[in-house]
Amino acid sequence: TTRLSNKIYHWQQQLPSVDQNLSVRILLIFLTIAAATSVFYGETEDDIRLLQTSPPELLAQEQYVQHALGLNSSTQFLLNPCEQIELCLQQEEQLKPVLERLQQQGQISHYRMLSESVPSKKTQTNNSQRVARLYQQELSSLYKLLNASEQMTGQAWHKLDNDKLNRLTPDRKDEQGGLLSSPIIESEQAGLATVISLASSNSLSAQALVQLQATVPKLILVDQVDAISNLMQDYRQQIMLWMCLAYIGVFAILFWRYKNATWRIILPPMLASFFTLAILMAVLPDVNLFHFMALILVLGIGIDMGIFLTETSGATQTWLAVTLSVLTSLMAFGLLALSQTPVLMHFGLTVLLGLSWVWILATFFRRITQGESVEGNTKSV
Repeated sequence: TTRLSNKIYHWQQQLPSVDQNLSVRILLIFLTIAAATSVFYGETEDDIRLLQTSPPELLAQEQYVQHALGLNSSTQFLLNPCEQIELCLQQEEQLKPVLERLQQQGQISHYRMLSESVPSKKTQTNNSQRVARLYQQELSSLYKLLNASEQMTGQAWHKLDNDKLNRLTPDRKDEQGGLLSSPIIESEQAGLATVISLASSNSLSAQALVQLQATVPKLILVDQVDAISNLMQDYRQQIMLWMCLAYIGVFAILFWRYKNATWRIILPPMLASFFTLAILMAVLPDVNLFHFMALILVLGIGIDMGIFLTETSGATQTWLAVTLSVLTSLMAFGLLALSQTPVLMHFGLTVLLGLSWVWILATFFRRITQGESVEGNTKSV
């Protein structure tokens, strides 16, 4: 033993214990009920947007530059399935008025679709017929006004006849050399579809999607941000389930070794997790996956602490060892609570609160030795 270990041991012995203090037991029961209620009725938020660390001004500038350059990095797009590309283009042309209306309403800032660059063959045929009618109505009078020869009039008609059969198709390259077929998705399993890119600060509303699907019933909205958020929610739920199973498994193994003393090992990390979640849900609006991941570390260190204390019956040097273990863990992980990165801050704050609670609760649940009991009785006398 050392002077430091003796000081920590004697200071810790001055704290109350659940074995001898009824008030501590009542307080812990009350805190457990309050924490469990807070966790049960608390809300979690798995939106990946909450982890965005870029300033809003920088994001606005980026969106402005992308719009000015005609680029689109939006995470939302519409999948327009069809049997052949011509039908896809016709369906996009049917959607265009609805998208224009949504843009006027401010639900989307802009959109891009393949039919804007490559109209459907049906539209191109109609346009060709309109040009032919215009030639029939205006070409002769225009050329007569310009004093053009009949040979030039014939050449104009001949060029129109030759161009009537020319149609722009998605597989042709544009003037910049880029492929117009880039918004086309084709696979043996899923079939054929075109991609309609959307730019919006928020997800497309359900009402807007209903309006679009009323025009094209098979239209599919793909929101990559929502997909990642849903994946985070699924992982969070899985972590919660596996943590419950881990506590059950650890309790079963420890009970085989420690019998009636198992509760002194399992309760500190379990109650520390409850208390930590209750505090986080009361203070923070966005308890998410990374808070629950940190509770796994609280479980591991808390179980280790309980095993060491139980094996050595709370020896002087053991209290020094577990105290240093908690302090070094807080220095390694707890300081992440000061990070400006949300993920690291969430993880560090949870570890900071969780390990602090583990040390306090381990003190409350310590085994009262015979010497400590005699010392307490002597002080009472």
